[in-house]
Amino acid sequence: MDKQIAQILYFVGILSKIEPTEKTFYLDLLKGAKINTPAATISYDAYVPKYVRAMLIGNDDKTTAKTKKRPGYNNFKISPGKFREEYVLTADEAAYIKAGELAYFNGVQRKASDAIYENVATYLKNALYSRMDLITAELLSDGEYFADTGERIAFDIPAVKPRKKNDVADFKSFIRIMKEEINLYKKSSLETPDRILIGEDIVNDLIDDEFFMRQVEVLGLANILQDSKNTAIAKVFNYLLSEAEPIIDINGGGVDIASGNRMTLLATKRLHIAHAGVDVLDSAKMPTKVASEFIMRTASDELNATAKYVGETAFTPIISNVKSVVRIDITK
Repeated sequence: MDKQIAQILYFVGILSKIEPTEKTFYLDLLKGAKINTPAATISYDAYVPKYVRAMLIGNDDKTTAKTKKRPGYNNFKISPGKFREEYVLTADEAAYIKAGELAYFNGVQRKASDAIYENVATYLKNALYSRMDLITAELLSDGEYFADTGERIAFDIPAVKPRKKNDVADFKSFIRIMKEEINLYKKSSLETPDRILIGEDIVNDLIDDEFFMRQVEVLGLANILQDSKNTAIAKVFNYLLSEAEPIIDINGGGVDIASGNRMTLLATKRLHIAHAGVDVLDSAKMPTKVASEFIMRTASDELNATAKYVGETAFTPIISNVKSVVRIDITK
């Protein structure tokens, strides 16, 4: 096997053992079956509600569609870009690796290089998971995202729908709006939402609304989990309401899905994690693909005399029924 590819596969083995520790609220919403391919293009079946066809859109032919014989489904192809993170090796770390020395890590004697590789892999995988969480939030918020390599990936989810509360004196009209929107959601998407994300303003108004809290207690309409709002605040009419986690984009701005008055209805079985193969160079500087969700490789900066490790993934979230992501802004 090519020496460069063998080293990358060795690093892939280390990456595969690392459990990321980053909190990934939005990535965790992708409950549908994983979609992986060693190729550059991901092919998948998308559920199409009756009378609706070819709803996925792309940029510069990044996504294309064709009808298959499978009833109720279309086959789509999507070519995700790559996301990457770098770790610059310190002079001490490089000396340990080069010397092959033994050292104590957490009270256990090990080859210094193995422990350093694991530390690097942990840093890179956490950084990549954090970015995957961000682009999932961006997709659910805006229907599109941009990869580090410039690709725009877009899904034609319904436009944001404005709703006004009927009664500005209190917040009980939110429950009416939610019930109406769930019924419309079922008719449009032919799905049942299993997660409803709501913004901080809605959460605070629900908790402060005496009418709502009385109905909760008297009729048993909901279970309020005030101590763990970030996971779930209520189960209303058997629908789980969760407070949308605040998240900041790479430019320092907030993502709209976490805005105070936004409600987002989701069928999480239609949200998927997908990975394509990653391009790398072998020892002869010829391109080849590695069939792995994540890869780690070495690189160097000769001008600054530094060595670095690069983590990459060709990840994309996929919405296999675009009608199953419904966004509503509720105003007074």
